[in-house]
Amino acid sequence: MSRPEIIRPFDADSGVSDVGLAEFLGTLHDGISVFGRDMRLKYVNTRLIDMLDMGQITDWPPGTPFEDLLVYLAPREMLGQRNGRTDEQMIAERLEAWGTETDRVERRHLADGRVLDIYRTPTDNEDIISLHVDVTQEVRNAERIEQQHRYMVSLLENTTDGIALL
Repeated sequence: MSRPEIIRPFDADSGVSDVGLAEFLGTLHDGISVFGRDMRLKYVNTRLIDMLDMGQITDWPPGTPFEDLLVYLAPREMLGQRNGRTDEQMIAERLEAWGTETDRVERRHLADGRVLDIYRTPTDNEDIISLHVDVTQEVRNAERIEQQHRYMVSLLENTTDGIALL
């Protein structure tokens, strides 16, 4: 059985071609990408490709422009909630925000109902590392607990008889 390609190094000088690091990144349950300061893809793991329904890792070779990724994801509603914005507006907002990145977390609700938390961190050499974590189950659990809480409060507020705790 052949092992899937875990990570694609951008160039030999990058240092990420080290097998130990590549294997570590490949073991992550979460999606990870690294874009260089030139807004071109340096690394991506197969988990992110799968999470965002991006086809095969070979479809996204090192050097792929960030804008190409946005153009692919926007019509598939993978850039988050539209709130009345067109694909072009959403892409333009992302491109405009490039370079102003600081450590931040974004919660993205996808059209298919999944929820991702995206952690973005700039590096000292101005690369942007993004970690995509699927938090759909955690969000659904929190919603169920909140719904149960509202139900219990409603029961207590609308009870006309006494309540005894045993």
